[in-house]
Amino acid sequence: MDGLPYPKKFGEFNMNKTFNDFIQQIISKIDGSETEKEDIYEELMIHLTLTYEQLLEEGYTEKQAEKLTIEKFGDFNDIGHQMQEAMFPFRKQMVTLLAIISLLYTFVTYGMQLFIDGDAYIGWLLFSVITSTILLFIGLQVFPTLNRKIWLNTIFLLHSFVYLYGSFLSSSLTNVFATILYICSWIIILFTIFLIYRATIFDFSYQKKRMSKHVKFFHAFNISIGIIATGISLFFLWAFLLFAETFEIGYLTFVIPILIWIIAYIVQIKLVVKNKLKIAYTVLLLLVLFNIAIIVLLFRP
Repeated sequence: MDGLPYPKKFGEFNMNKTFNDFIQQIISKIDGSETEKEDIYEELMIHLTLTYEQLLEEGYTEKQAEKLTIEKFGDFNDIGHQMQEAMFPFRKQMVTLLAIISLLYTFVTYGMQLFIDGDAYIGWLLFSVITSTILLFIGLQVFPTLNRKIWLNTIFLLHSFVYLYGSFLSSSLTNVFATILYICSWIIILFTIFLIYRATIFDFSYQKKRMSKHVKFFHAFNISIGIIATGISLFFLWAFLLFAETFEIGYLTFVIPILIWIIAYIVQIKLVVKNKLKIAYTVLLLLVLFNIAIIVLLFRP
């Protein structure tokens, strides 16, 4: 959160730029709504200011009191990570676990393809290692910026489709471990989808509590539609590219359902936030009917 303004209720405090910068660094490590971040800002600023004024009363100079206040509070990285964990418990551990399981599955499956069946897919290896490594970095909080709902869900979605393709690869193996690997691939996929729902719905907090049930419903429903629409679209795009001799611009029409879903999703959430529920539900119904029509057209005899 860059450049968060001072809350108006801080008017009685002697605002301190050093304290502001320190709090901004802490909040940059935290995922959450703007309201949540403003509340955290308020609590931290009050605590720092009160400690600072107490030190002034004890006889310290302004510079000394400012420095001691920051030192007493601790390292901003540690504080930010602790607050992130408190707000979203076990996210770090679950993402790290998913990344480790995914990497193990990737190398085992690729190794069996290469040394037993003699037919390995290096492109899938690269994509799966990349998405798994990014998840590992998120879990270990190497890049705190990625620990945001939009980035998390984007990576989760890519990861699930990479490992959906991996399930096809493991099912084609001709050894006794094929079934075990196939089951493992679906455990990874379902675990990833669970984390998408958790990051979007269960970690979600909305300032108008009476509206939260509607917001959660729209998130849950749209995530489900998005997973189905994206899966079907990418499957048909992959199938056409597999048998096509050259790439044609017309193949990009398979991406249209994904774009329509993204736009409709954003519109619905904005409508719900503005309490325009009837219009939001109408957009949702139109999106469902559109996807049904697409599925009927694709799978018609």
